[in-house]
Amino acid sequence: MTKALQDWGLGPSLKEISHRCALYRMQNGCNGDFIGCVSFTEAILDNFLADLVFLRHGDFHSMLYEASLALGVRFLFNSEVADVAPDSTKVTLRGGGALQGDVVVIADGYNSSVRPLAMGGSEYVAGDEKSLFVTFEVPIDVIRLDKELASLAEPSAWQIWFGDEHLVNGNVLGVNNSDFTISIVQKTVALDLEDEEEWRPRSVAELGLEDLNLEPRLAKLLRLARNVYGKVFRARPPVESLVSDDASYVLVGEAAHPMPPISHHSVALAVEDAQTLGLLFSRIKRKDQISRMLNAYEEIRQPRISAALTYE
Repeated sequence: MTKALQDWGLGPSLKEISHRCALYRMQNGCNGDFIGCVSFTEAILDNFLADLVFLRHGDFHSMLYEASLALGVRFLFNSEVADVAPDSTKVTLRGGGALQGDVVVIADGYNSSVRPLAMGGSEYVAGDEKSLFVTFEVPIDVIRLDKELASLAEPSAWQIWFGDEHLVNGNVLGVNNSDFTISIVQKTVALDLEDEEEWRPRSVAELGLEDLNLEPRLAKLLRLARNVYGKVFRARPPVESLVSDDASYVLVGEAAHPMPPISHHSVALAVEDAQTLGLLFSRIKRKDQISRMLNAYEEIRQPRISAALTYE
């Protein structure tokens, strides 16, 4: 992903909001025992063709938004899509008004409401099994002052804990490395949360995190947690097609590949989608070439998306 951002000329902006990951350290999530460590040497990064970096999702979003504004992109906020015209690129907005283009890019997330309207299919059918995803923060100053936690304050380290039906990631983030951010993934849960598939502030008790078998440092971090957000995720099957039959609509981002939150591929796949579309559309000379380029997009992206979904 960082390679694509550099290709777009966003390298300097990315450097301002991120810092480099130099290693990841693996530990037992139940007792804290050290498992192993991988250092990202120059030789490894040369094969990646780009640095591995830490950055906040909100900062990343703001960077792309500001870059888009500078290029003349027009944003319409609070403009919900009410309908799309079959065999057309006309989009009707709720409350009145319509938009017309050469192609409609659908990028409204894994619970996409526009995809069924445009692609002639039904809503995603979610599986029955629930997984829990949680994020929270602890001020880095609090961690540095705690003898038991101080070793976690290394800015360049990606901490990973493998537990009993749970996985925990932790790393330093924020302006001036101000926070230690933790994400928890619990494989199978039987929670009954209000608006369970919405990211929203929730209490530790509501999320059932007190019942997890966590090593002492993780348990302490949980007691110190602030800005706790959580949601339930139900797996969705891969979409059958990324492009409508008449090549009027194309799926990108999580509307095209409904990935679990906090996954290793979700944001990167969306950036890859955009880069692929951009490279293909930069070669268009005539309007009648659009359908050919969209079909090429699907041929290129579907194998990559399928492999990423299988990995996750």
